Amino acid sequence: MGNQKQKCIIVSAGDMNTDVFKKISVSEKDLIIACDGGYDNCLKYSITPHILLGDFDSVQHELPENIERITLNCEKDDTDTMSAVKLALEKGFSDILITGALGGRIDHTLANLQTLLYIEQNGCKGRICGDREDIMLISNETVVIPSDKSKTLSIFTPDNKAEGVTIEKAKYCIFNYTMENNIPIGVSNEFTDEDAVITVKKGRLFIMLIQK
Repeated sequence: MGNQKQKCIIVSAGDMNTDVFKKISVSEKDLIIACDGGYDNCLKYSITPHILLGDFDSVQHELPENIERITLNCEKDDTDTMSAVKLALEKGFSDILITGALGGRIDHTLANLQTLLYIEQNGCKGRICGDREDIMLISNETVVIPSDKSKTLSIFTPDNKAEGVTIEKAKYCIFNYTMENNIPIGVSNEFTDEDAVITVKKGRLFIMLIQK
């Protein structure tokens, strides 16, 4: 399953005090879905979404008539962001980036982290990009994270445990470690001059880059 567009960008109604769109390199081939008050975030940085989705209880600006609109019931099980993710998956996107999803209410932040898990469970790649944060989820794989000394590098597992966790070429390294979700050993690592290499043999890891 695939889509001729590159990725789906979902814009939620959380904090967006910097032009995150510059950091995520929006392409004309990307599909942009604004979730409820995410439309206000789009207007703030002169981005025109392709789809408006939500119950529209938090949007401040008048919604335009010339953009496709999907109105959700106010009483629903899924968050607006989760509904947008499900729509992106239905349309065949395997690369989903969520912004405007951090800051504000901590329950919304946790819900959006859970949404990354849902994306991964459907065999797709998900990422959350915020004002100061960039969060990705990896599963049973090795990734190379480009060195950036302006950021801290934190790693957590959402599972009871993640086995075979190795962090190489960062300031603090571990090798073939079993990481558990009740011990925050992976918080606030630092980059060296080399790119960091992170491996998890069995399980999943949140990788968080936080601007210092």
